[in-house]
Amino acid sequence: MKKIFYILPFIMFTSCFSSKQIADLNIVSVRNIDSNAEYTRLTTYSGGTKRELKKSRAESVNDAIAQTLRKVDGGEYLMNAKIYIVQHFAKQYFAVEGDVWGISSNEWRGFKIGDAVTYTYGGVYYNGTVIGFKKQKNEMIIRPDKAKVTIDVKAENVYKSTKIDEK
Repeated sequence: MKKIFYILPFIMFTSCFSSKQIADLNIVSVRNIDSNAEYTRLTTYSGGTKRELKKSRAESVNDAIAQTLRKVDGGEYLMNAKIYIVQHFAKQYFAVEGDVWGISSNEWRGFKIGDAVTYTYGGVYYNGTVIGFKKQKNEMIIRPDKAKVTIDVKAENVYKSTKIDEK
C-alpha cells in the first residue's frame, strides 16, 4: 500500500506533459531575410528533443520560432520546420523544431577560429587554439596545445598570443 503513495505522485507529474505536432512548414522566419546573402545550414533538428519541448514556454508561434533561432548563433530562418503544441498541466505553449539556417560567424570579440591564445584555467596560464564560440554563455571552446580534449573558457580569461618560431 505504501508503494502506491510513492508511485502515484510520480505518475501524476510525468503524465502532465504532452506534445502534438500541429504544422509542417518548408521555410519559416520571424526575421528579415537578405536575398543576396549566402546562408548555410548551421544545425539540424534544433528545438525538437523531448527536453527542449518540455522547457518551451512560448505563448505564440512567433515566440517559439524566435526562441529556436536564438539558440543558434547567426540563425536567421528555419527549414523543414515542425510546430508543436505543448501541454504543461493546464497551460498550452508552442515549440518549433527545424533546421536552422543563417550566416556562420567565425569571428567574435576580435578572435577567429584557429587563433593561438593564452588563457587562464584554474589560476594557471595555458596556450591553446580557438576552435569555436558559445556566445550566449560568453565562452570560447579551446583545444589546449598538445591535448586531444576541448574545454570551455570564459571569454574574459582568454588573451591573444603570438607564436614565436624558434630557430
